[in-house]
Amino acid sequence: MLSMVAFLRLFVYCLWACVILPPLTHAEVFAHFRPLIVLDNQADSRNLQHEQILTGARRFNQEYGHGFAVLDVQQLDDTAMQTVEAYLRVGYSPVLFTGCRLRPLLEKLAPLYPHIKFGLFNAVVQAPNVQSVLFKDQEASFLIGILAGLTSKNQRLGIVGYTASKTNSNIGCGFAQGVAYVAPQAQVISVQATNTERGSISEPALLYQVQALTQAGTDVVFALAGQHTQEVLKALAQANIWSIAGPVNWNAASDFMLTSFIKRLDLATWRFLYQTYHTDWQAGQVALGVADKVLAWAHDQHNALLLSEPMLDALQSAQLQVITGELVIQDVRTLESCPVPIKTLP
Repeated sequence: MLSMVAFLRLFVYCLWACVILPPLTHAEVFAHFRPLIVLDNQADSRNLQHEQILTGARRFNQEYGHGFAVLDVQQLDDTAMQTVEAYLRVGYSPVLFTGCRLRPLLEKLAPLYPHIKFGLFNAVVQAPNVQSVLFKDQEASFLIGILAGLTSKNQRLGIVGYTASKTNSNIGCGFAQGVAYVAPQAQVISVQATNTERGSISEPALLYQVQALTQAGTDVVFALAGQHTQEVLKALAQANIWSIAGPVNWNAASDFMLTSFIKRLDLATWRFLYQTYHTDWQAGQVALGVADKVLAWAHDQHNALLLSEPMLDALQSAQLQVITGELVIQDVRTLESCPVPIKTLP
């Protein structure tokens, strides 16, 4: 987040530019190519997500020599609007908003700056200068569900944090579809979320869910625990329960890590910058999934000995069908409920 001194300097420069300099044309803005990355300071898993996003921007900078600015937005108020506008008025473009909570801000800005190319992760803004980037999380979690279904001995599997957000619900539903694909009689169990705030569940509430799932006899649990992932994985390991977590590789977290749900926001960020730089960017909705290598499951030295050849064969076969479109995984965000039953404990 900008300090007051930095904000005042930027404001004064913007005022000088607006008064003395003529407005930048579209060609001039593109020629300068000064990307702005707008981060959501209130996002769950923000540290992990932000580091991935900045890694993608740094990679682009190394490859093409274009630096970038970063703005960390905490409150969606007039100050945030004015701060972003200050960057836009001195020629920053393209602009990537990296969280769904930032959508109201972009909805106001897009029509005011029609010559600037905007991007938005995990939400949709209908405008001719906005690319809305959505993620087919259910595809990767489906593949992980196959692995979990083949691993479970009790045929009782759990999800921590399932109802915390629409994204978590979609990931969890994809997981349940994968379990049902290889183990139709298996039961997937979640726990009703409590103490939620901005799509996040408190650590005590998450640990309560771990306890409830342990008592329910689950032997594989998908931890959608956000910033509390490490604590939840520790509790699951102490209960000798096979664990899965994301959105980065957690395979080294404990000896009970089965695999990890990988969401490569670094690649999505690099892709947005690459397309805007090379003029093959298009407005509208873009959905990235397993075929784009943005969503994946982790297979490395930490879990290599846990995955048998039959497991890997089943995963690779299903993954190929997902990539070719032969196997379509339902997105619960477009449905009234998950097509596979998920039992919810109180």
